[in-house]
Amino acid sequence: EIGQKTKKADYQFCPPAHRISILRLFAKHASQHPLLPERHGEKRTKDDIRRDAVEEMYRHCEVNNLCEVWAYLWTSWYSRKRWPLWARGAYATSIPCKRTTMMVEALWRNLKRLVLHMYNRPPVDLAVHAIITKALPPY
Repeated sequence: EIGQKTKKADYQFCPPAHRISILRLFAKHASQHPLLPERHGEKRTKDDIRRDAVEEMYRHCEVNNLCEVWAYLWTSWYSRKRWPLWARGAYATSIPCKRTTMMVEALWRNLKRLVLHMYNRPPVDLAVHAIITKALPPY
């Protein structure tokens, strides 16, 4: 009985060592879309993306003995009913506008802060030149 109480006190739903890897996988799965080719130019359907995402997260949880984490992820995020609520890949013919707008705004915020920080309202030609010569080369 004493051993049982110790186990309950030490219980963690998702140990800290696994949290970042799960969040990275989740972010990767949220960003994939049929209109955005993979790293090697490979195109996938929305069903391929969902199947691969579910399998990858399931395998990660299985290998790391995170049964309860997988149960939560499945019921709250990866089931067929929940997938369209958060995954870009659920919509094959268009990319949801809200997330795309946030990405463009973040890109411009970084450009203004890192590249165009000395100019309040740079002329278009200066902004384009700065983007081409300073912002794009690192990518």
